Amino acid sequence: MSLKDRARPRLKGTPGFTLMELLAALALMGIFLTVAIPGFRRAVFMDDAKKNARLVMAMAHAAGDRAVKTGKRHMLNISVSDQTLWETREGMTEKEALEARDAARAFSGGVRAMDVERPEKGAISTDPAPIHFYPQGHSDMVLIHLRDESGKDLSLLIEPFMPDIQVYRRYVEFE
Repeated sequence: MSLKDRARPRLKGTPGFTLMELLAALALMGIFLTVAIPGFRRAVFMDDAKKNARLVMAMAHAAGDRAVKTGKRHMLNISVSDQTLWETREGMTEKEALEARDAARAFSGGVRAMDVERPEKGAISTDPAPIHFYPQGHSDMVLIHLRDESGKDLSLLIEPFMPDIQVYRRYVEFE
């Protein structure tokens, strides 16, 4: 068999793929899996407590942004008895406030809001517990405690002049 015969392309009718075709397919599969699997894992196995923490964080950031934009105090209301949260603003009519409460977002996946705590007052006993966001860009300092069905706690710390909300994977209290 000559060198020319060995280098000859695959004969018609011969089953199989060339080495280059297999390598290209494996490389493409590797790229797709590398890109897709982290997003798939997050979507399928998302922790319910984290999902609810992100909901609280998103609504708190939105309330703070709207307070600055409108020049009016906004409140993120958390109802421990109903397990809901919603936003209201200073100067709302009673009808608007009721509509806002009717549009409240519920905690999901067996996650419960345990309480809302202030440094000077401890756990807030009124229901709903309002968290104020002011037009000057600051907010009340509060801890929001969440607990999932398995008893794991998350504490969210909202600080007056900090843009980020701190998340603790345990029950944290003010001293």
